[in-house]
Amino acid sequence: MKETGIPWLGPTLDDWDITAIKREFDVYAGATPDSKTLEYWDGDVIWITPADFKTQDQYVISGKRNLSKAGYKACGTTIVPAGSIIFSKRAPIGTVCISTQPMCTNQGCLSCVPKTDVDVKYYYYVMSTASEAFEVEGSGTTFKEISLNKFMNFKVPVPSANEQSMMVHYLDPRVSKINSIITEVQKSIEEYKTLKQAVITEAVTKGLDKNAPMKDSGIKSIGSIPEHWEPVHLKNLCTKISDGSHFSPNTFSDGFCYITAANVHGEGLDYNEAKRISAEDFHNLEQAGCRPHKGDVLLVKDGATTGRVGLMTDNEPCVLLSSVAYLTPRGNVYSKYLMYLLESNAIQEQIKVSMAGSAMPRTVLSKIVNYYGIWCPRNEQIEIADMLDGRTSQIDALIFEKQSLIDDLQEYKKSLIYEVVTGKRKVVSKWPRTRNSLN
Repeated sequence: MKETGIPWLGPTLDDWDITAIKREFDVYAGATPDSKTLEYWDGDVIWITPADFKTQDQYVISGKRNLSKAGYKACGTTIVPAGSIIFSKRAPIGTVCISTQPMCTNQGCLSCVPKTDVDVKYYYYVMSTASEAFEVEGSGTTFKEISLNKFMNFKVPVPSANEQSMMVHYLDPRVSKINSIITEVQKSIEEYKTLKQAVITEAVTKGLDKNAPMKDSGIKSIGSIPEHWEPVHLKNLCTKISDGSHFSPNTFSDGFCYITAANVHGEGLDYNEAKRISAEDFHNLEQAGCRPHKGDVLLVKDGATTGRVGLMTDNEPCVLLSSVAYLTPRGNVYSKYLMYLLESNAIQEQIKVSMAGSAMPRTVLSKIVNYYGIWCPRNEQIEIADMLDGRTSQIDALIFEKQSLIDDLQEYKKSLIYEVVTGKRKVVSKWPRTRNSLN
């Protein structure tokens, strides 16, 4: 072994060369034509963005949208052949896959076309295991991005062609097996999540008394409810429904907590993960009504996690971003019951319907206040919430156990790939591999 002086790579085999990506690949940046020019879109030219592929999928076949020939000519992107490596240079940095047919990309991707007799799959594995090192090379204020120049000059190992093929042959079946297990565990997690949603919905719409006389609520997402319950708008269950700041203040390493959608995860908030703002901005936002209090229920109303629900369990001074709404329950409404009600399909289905046709997942206060909830006597609300605390905590524990297994498998897979492609684990294969094969 020899020391390379490259932090992510560490020591590697003495007879391996180390070189920049640009020595092994021609690298092309992508582009996007004018989105308002209809003739540029929905043609036969495959066009890929970072949202169209994941590293674990290994290959990319197509994107969500195609370009027309006119759109391709207008924007200056480049069609690369099948067997090229597609690399995400931002949002996130380091996602990588292999093209299965000719395609081009937007400006969020870089396309790598082999110059020499390299095994593309080997360098796919190299780039996948170097994702954190690529992230370090990124820069930017709005979002981090690795520049074309830094990517092209990123150092990678260069084993012999035969060694590259042997390593790929060794890794493929092992990585495939790990991915297969991960997929099965993920399916199990989704089944538990579906079960949890069903348990919550059943409890908040039907109650705990299986013999209670029922009536039709008249609301599709709610269905039948006990006769003494009533469907009511959320505004009738709350004294206040508001949201957070509609401008983003400067954030710092310390100060008052500034809560975004990313911080909303069920009961309580992890303030260690929250952004911080100045005392002046906090005071101004508090005066503007952006501060929730203990017992308020939080609802993400904007972005990919629209519909996620949280509960304030303390009075830690914090303010919200506009992507999060807070609901202050009336005196005859139990906070945890309201939290579970918002989590149930009874409300979640209404959120989905109200977002239909939107380019980005989003709901607004004028819709939230008029979603239909359910009123029942407070003592029943408490009984329902207490039962759900026990049932959902059991399901959450099973989900946590499954997720921990996935995390362990992902870490093992990453470690395995790293040790092999950097020469720290010697492999031998008896079967030759076709160069640049997609199989």
